[in-house]
Amino acid sequence: TAVFTSISAISPPVKAATVSASTVATTKSGMLLKLLPLFSILASFSGLISAFFGARNGLDQARTLNEKRFTIAMVTSFLSLVLVYIVVMLGLKSAASHYPNNAVAFSIVGHGVALAFGILYVILTCYMLQAQKRLRHREKQIHPDAFAKDQNEGFKKAKILKSKLSFLGLPIIHVQFSSAELNDKPVTGWIAIGAHARGGLFAFGGLAVAPIAIGIVSVGVFSIGTVGIGLFSLGTLAVGVIAFGSSAIGIKAYSAFSSLGWQSALSDGFSAAYYAAIGPFSFAKHVNNSQAEQISNLGAFIQHYQWILIASAFAILVPAIWYSKQVRKRIKRH
Repeated sequence: TAVFTSISAISPPVKAATVSASTVATTKSGMLLKLLPLFSILASFSGLISAFFGARNGLDQARTLNEKRFTIAMVTSFLSLVLVYIVVMLGLKSAASHYPNNAVAFSIVGHGVALAFGILYVILTCYMLQAQKRLRHREKQIHPDAFAKDQNEGFKKAKILKSKLSFLGLPIIHVQFSSAELNDKPVTGWIAIGAHARGGLFAFGGLAVAPIAIGIVSVGVFSIGTVGIGLFSLGTLAVGVIAFGSSAIGIKAYSAFSSLGWQSALSDGFSAAYYAAIGPFSFAKHVNNSQAEQISNLGAFIQHYQWILIASAFAILVPAIWYSKQVRKRIKRH
């Protein structure tokens, strides 16, 4: 509310200038607006990678037809939600361009859509994790023959990788390669990988919580996910102190569609912040000028954005590919 209260405090001439701005005044700002789609692509890439390997892993882990159908239904639901979000945001940007006098209203709706997308994605992820467990429990009772190999000692060892070495009560590595059972607790370890993973250092999974977290929904100091929440976050929706994504909410927010910030917001679509905002439809005390550029720290960002992109892509691909190969090796081919 403080952000949109600040919008009301802006003088009418400045409001009109921000709403009608089709270009950004400074070279650095214009350069960064061109770079923002790269972060949107990377965020979407993260979601697509998660969906692809999630589908592949789910099908490899499935023992019955109903489990395979559930995997396909969930992947379809996740992708459909992302597609609806993208179409709606593109529509709002187009509408704001055609009806600039209503840009404030379109901006509010855009930020609301981004927030609703994030909430729905978290709900859908939590539902998936619980429903998958319940389905596995029911399928074991209906189709016991499909789970006969669970009694095999070799298969039991193949389902989990857990190091004997531990530190402060946590195993160094804990990985779950099979689908979670009804009474399974979250996978925990300094390096934790599984459907619901909690890591002392690193976590990768559907719901990942760790200082470095990568997942469909990730929470950490450094987080990458379809919904990323952390001090430094990257996601289709990124929430953090410094947030990059298709939509971003943070102290400093950078995005392709909508940025809602406190100190600064920069977007190729809707930007709203208390102090500084840059973009075609921006609302703040300082808008599309040198002061906004300084508050947004654009120089430092432009200098290092390549490394952010490379490190993020590496962090997404390496664990996803490794985990998928291990699931196929240990579960499907065992």
